[in-house]
This record gives sequence, C-alpha cells and structure tokens, in this order.
Amino acid sequence: MGNFVSNSQNNNQHESRDDVSLRSKESQYRGKLWECMKAHSDYYQPIIAAVESAKKAVRKEAQAVMAPSSVGRDVMEWRKDPKVREEVDKYYDFMERGACKESWIALAQCWYAADCAKEDKNKLMFMLCECVEAHSDYYHPVLEAASKVAEEQLFKELEAFVLTSSDQPKVGEDELTERILEFMNGGDCKESFTPWLDIIIEEAEAEAAASS
Repeated sequence: MGNFVSNSQNNNQHESRDDVSLRSKESQYRGKLWECMKAHSDYYQPIIAAVESAKKAVRKEAQAVMAPSSVGRDVMEWRKDPKVREEVDKYYDFMERGACKESWIALAQCWYAADCAKEDKNKLMFMLCECVEAHSDYYHPVLEAASKVAEEQLFKELEAFVLTSSDQPKVGEDELTERILEFMNGGDCKESFTPWLDIIIEEAEAEAAASS
C-alpha cells in the first residue's frame, strides 16, 4: 500500500493536462466501442468474454488494494514506524478527496464495526468498486495497481481465441496482435475501434516519451 500511495501522489503532482485529456478521450471512445460491440455481440462475443474476464481480475486486485483491512495492518505499525503513519494518512486523504469519499468512508466504518455482516461488507465493497471505475480519471492509480494481472488474464483469453489447431502451442505477441486487429477491423464496429486504437497508440507514445 505504501508504494501505491507514494506513486499515486507523485503521478498526480506531475500529471499534465494532456495526460488527463488523453485518458478522458480514451474512456469516451472505449465506451462507444463497448456499446457497439454489445450491440453486435454475435460477432464480438469472444472479445467481450475476454474483456469481462479481465475486468473481474482488475476488480479482484483493486479490492485487495482498497480493503480497509490492508490499511489496518499498516495502522498497527504506526507506533513502530512514523513513515507508515504518513503513508496511511496519504492513502486516506487520496481516497477521500475523490468522488467516492462517501462510499470509501462507509466501507471503512463497516469494516471495523463488530456488528457489520459480511454481506454488508461485500455490498459496500461492490459499491465502492463501481464508483471507482466510474471515476477512473481520478482513481486510476488504484486501477493501475491491478492492471498487470488484468493484462495477463486478457492476453490468455485472447490467445486462446485466436489460436487454431494448426498453430504451435503459443504464438508470438506481434502475431497475436495482428490477428486481433484483423478480427476487430472485420466487424461492424470498425469505425468505433479505429479512433479508440489511435488514442491507445497516442497514450503509449506519450508514456514512452515521458520515461525517456
């Protein structure tokens, strides 16, 4: 949790308006593409299933990051290490400064209440996850903390979809990408897919330029 807090604070301090604009555009184009794919689910069902599986992986990992119990373990170390207290304070501040403040506080209060049932905790966690995903422009550090697991899950799902009986056990990442692009461009959502892909490429180029 400490690394997440430090990284999120640094990212938010140095994040440019262009970064926020790109992420906002990506979210808009992704939403339009998703609506189109669901409207033509007979063709896009394999991709939809792969994305849904990846989203479940993201939510599971995000829950592990956001669970008050993980923060609570750090709280118990306050007296041992003042730096831990600072990190916990930053984490609470980050969660409460966003649009999901009420959902986060409700979950935290329930989590430590002796009379809070497991079903209530699960319901509040679900509500917090829904809120965080709806406000991903702000809470993206929470979601990015789970992105690696989701990417691995998505890759496995898509690889299984594009493999044929004549393939070797695995195909290279470049070939996998080419097959997916061919599939996406062959459906009725090509006009929605192209601008979304352009934004993804622009984001990748911007990240590469920032890290160089």
